[in-house]
Amino acid sequence: MANDNDTAPAEACIFNEQTEVTFAKGDGETKNKFSIVGYSGGVMKNHWYWGNLAIDLDGCKFYKKPLPVLESHCTGCRVGFTTKQTISDNVTVEGEFLANDNAQAMQADMAQGFPMEASLFCPPSVIERVLEGASVKVNGQVLKGPGAVFRKSIIKEVSMCVFGLDKNTKSSALADIENVKFSSLNKEHNIMETEIEITNLEGLAAAYPELCAELSEQVKTEVGTDRDLFAALKEACGDDHELLIQCFSEQKTPDEARQLRIEKLQKEKTQLTEKNKELETKKKPVDPAATEFADSANPPVVEGEGKGDKNEEALKQEFAASADLQEEFGGDVEAYVSFKKADAEGRVRIAHQKT
Repeated sequence: MANDNDTAPAEACIFNEQTEVTFAKGDGETKNKFSIVGYSGGVMKNHWYWGNLAIDLDGCKFYKKPLPVLESHCTGCRVGFTTKQTISDNVTVEGEFLANDNAQAMQADMAQGFPMEASLFCPPSVIERVLEGASVKVNGQVLKGPGAVFRKSIIKEVSMCVFGLDKNTKSSALADIENVKFSSLNKEHNIMETEIEITNLEGLAAAYPELCAELSEQVKTEVGTDRDLFAALKEACGDDHELLIQCFSEQKTPDEARQLRIEKLQKEKTQLTEKNKELETKKKPVDPAATEFADSANPPVVEGEGKGDKNEEALKQEFAASADLQEEFGGDVEAYVSFKKADAEGRVRIAHQKT
């Protein structure tokens, strides 16, 4: 919304950025040429009326072509006219001096080194006010309040002058213009920098209702999409919760999750098979010849060494009580009993040989 009742004094619409006028010192056609950069597109600090001020170049235009070039914004002091005028990332004009005595005297002074400056008369039609603690973007820069941005404005004339006009200088060019009328944009267009506006959700919603509504709808859509994806991934991953979390965080598709689950199961199966083979290789082979002549019920006892030999039931109890034996023989108690019997038989034979 805009307020059509705002006004400002005409002097508040004259701007000077301490920009010098340049001109050609040659002869012939170039002798009377001049060039002016009227506005660079930056933020003018601490303007006596507006505070920090910037002119939005996208909304700025010239009143007409050619444009009059005056001395100190005085309509009775005509200096020249523009032959080229451009608004891009700055405001520039090129033009020619007139042949009148005033224009020629000014040109002569400048030729001797007098530092003449330039200023613009640029009344606005739409202004965006920037509050204390707020900021806005303009011409690729940030303007911090308090201040204003001329969102739409018209450059009506360019002047050469010793200094830019201030609030205490009244130009005869503005004698018949007391005030300039413009529309003012509401303050909610500004981006507040204060902590309460950033951290307080209620304050944010009140200041930017349309933005918050748009964000809310976007969040709802994203949450709904994530919920559906999670449900599909849960079905694809089955009881593998670790894989489910991984696939959801990486935003995998259900088909990708199924493939990852198959690969994981195949890998686990391969590892289990290799482990079983490893356990089989750890089992010690039993000598068939020793087993053939062994007494399964009462293993032979060697005199003086009988304490180390045990019957089958005792061997089984010993095996059940030892985790190391179970690991060594892969849990096969019969293999352990056979091994012990073979070992006992071997010791008997050694004892007989000695006797």
